[in-house]
Amino acid sequence: MIVNKRISLSLPVILSAVLLFLASSIVTAEQIVVSGADSVWNLELTPVSPDVIDSTDAPEENLITEAFVSHADSVLNLDLTLPSPDVLDSGDTPSENLITEAFVSHADSIWTTGLEKTEWNQKWSFAIITDLHIGRGYPDYDGQGFEDGYSGEDYYLTKRLKNVVKWINDNKNNIDCDGAKCPIQFLVVLGDIADSAEKSEFLKAKEILDKLNDPNNDGNTSNGIPYVPLFGNHDVWPYTKSKNATSALGERYFDQIFWDENATNTKLMKERLNFQRDEVHKNYKNFVFNYGKINFVGLDFPTRKKAKIRGTNPKGVIFEETEKWLKDRLNEYQGKEPVILLSHYPFAKDASRQLFPYPIPFPGSNFSEEEVKKLGEIIKEYEDRTEGKQVLANFAGHVHGYEEIIGEWAITRLLGFDVDINANYEYPKVGKMPVVTTEAIMVGSNWEKPRGIVRIVKINGTEIEDYNKWETDVEGAEHKEFVGLNPYFEFEYSGTFIGCVFFKADIFTKKKIISFDWDYGDRKSGKGVSNFHCYSGPGVYEVSLTITDESNNKESLTRKIEIPKEAIWPRIIKIPQELKEKIELISIALDKKVTEFGRTMKDGILIRTKPHSSSIPIGLITVHFEQATEDVNLTELVADSNLEKKKSILYMSDWPNVIEKSKILFVPK
Repeated sequence: MIVNKRISLSLPVILSAVLLFLASSIVTAEQIVVSGADSVWNLELTPVSPDVIDSTDAPEENLITEAFVSHADSVLNLDLTLPSPDVLDSGDTPSENLITEAFVSHADSIWTTGLEKTEWNQKWSFAIITDLHIGRGYPDYDGQGFEDGYSGEDYYLTKRLKNVVKWINDNKNNIDCDGAKCPIQFLVVLGDIADSAEKSEFLKAKEILDKLNDPNNDGNTSNGIPYVPLFGNHDVWPYTKSKNATSALGERYFDQIFWDENATNTKLMKERLNFQRDEVHKNYKNFVFNYGKINFVGLDFPTRKKAKIRGTNPKGVIFEETEKWLKDRLNEYQGKEPVILLSHYPFAKDASRQLFPYPIPFPGSNFSEEEVKKLGEIIKEYEDRTEGKQVLANFAGHVHGYEEIIGEWAITRLLGFDVDINANYEYPKVGKMPVVTTEAIMVGSNWEKPRGIVRIVKINGTEIEDYNKWETDVEGAEHKEFVGLNPYFEFEYSGTFIGCVFFKADIFTKKKIISFDWDYGDRKSGKGVSNFHCYSGPGVYEVSLTITDESNNKESLTRKIEIPKEAIWPRIIKIPQELKEKIELISIALDKKVTEFGRTMKDGILIRTKPHSSSIPIGLITVHFEQATEDVNLTELVADSNLEKKKSILYMSDWPNVIEKSKILFVPK
């Protein structure tokens, strides 16, 4: 019996060989046999909206005419009703299993009835985001310490991520590939999910990303997609402003939160992507999955070495375990299968990123030249096994614009101009392989013109059709730009009056800001970049800063500050009067002269020549004012810079203990 209508099949399905049913006398050239399918249109067999399974809305590439189907658990019409029992009668001949116009997805192979494999030409896409940095802006996100709870603060970065997830859910089926729909099948998150590897930061990110699995929050994952998280350097070593972890606890947090076997997303990754992690070396977050005849290899490169101050060193490391994982996977594919490499660090050497149009002079950010060469040899060996480009691309994150580039202090303030790196960038190829990075969620679209932060990679068969498409390119989609204003603020106590505090706002954006609005948490408010505010009594107050641009985009940051019962006396830095006439010492956090305005918190101090209009940076020191019991004595300081001779000096025979040993000297050019 031939069923002359379109039907929807739900399968853990054709996992057994369909080819048992071949009968050449009853098939035509248009008839094909499908094997190894995870599903035929509706995976979960759950009642869904007719719009979801309406054949007019389905991708044309999934329309299969007159396919043989075997070992189906059930067969349903498009209205989710059962067809005639004769269709599933085990005594039927093969011709009576002939299904007209069925929708098929996730098929391992498609064969003609003459046993000739058809060309795989399905069009689909996947999305990329990176560098979420959830928790940035907070000295200690959520509860006290880094092994904290689940209810982390909602602020501009969590709201931006929520908007990105909503956009993907709303538009994943609207991606266009030359007139045909190529739906987003999964999202890749390329590391630095947390800012300081606090448990609460990972948990908050997962809470938001899980909406991709279950868009309607009704337990139905049939219209959701999985997301695949990578491990970044900010995810390794937890810290807060007051405490550093004694080991790389982020490894454990990442496993517990993102690779939990019982988590819905983990199940979806395994069911739909055949996701497999490295079970032998679990400290290293290497993995592999495949979709649509393309293999994806995830590689763990972040160093586990603790940085001198906090977190980990930003440089990538080729671990033996990661190198072996890559080589073993490529050996499995025999040079015959296309591969996409996913990593937090791009396959690029240090200081290789161009900036207007000079190389960025920051070593230790990616790989050494020797390491890039080593990675290139591995790629070349694979590509040499067969004709054509089989390693399709390396997609990465890590390199992005932000104000904190030298240590924890803002290079924008140090050098007097904005340093913004458009991370939507293609590095020099490694062999035939493109190396591509994506702008950080943390940065957002913060330039005058819209900048994409959701990269959409379009696939046609076994090739990348286009990897330079963004949310800003999707026709008819709302939220075409995820604006980044990126507010932050510092504060300092005034020792003169109990309860009085100085607040200073900061932003990282090129958008035109029209207002800075403060809510001091005591039913009082203020406006402007900086303000003094006096509280009527001691306590913990939630202070909010909201900034607004000329297009009425708003972003907010809320932090708790404690007003003590007794005055806290800030400490200044003392230098001789004759030196004050030549140089000035400026607080990086507050942009105040620390020879006049005291500090009670750790701060970076820029030492520069006067006058300000033509000042030359001399050096940068880090001062722990919170440890000072008296004013910081730098009366013996020698500091100067000579542009003509291209020389600088920053010297003291005996630096105070509250000043860190590591210092920066600027040599003029």
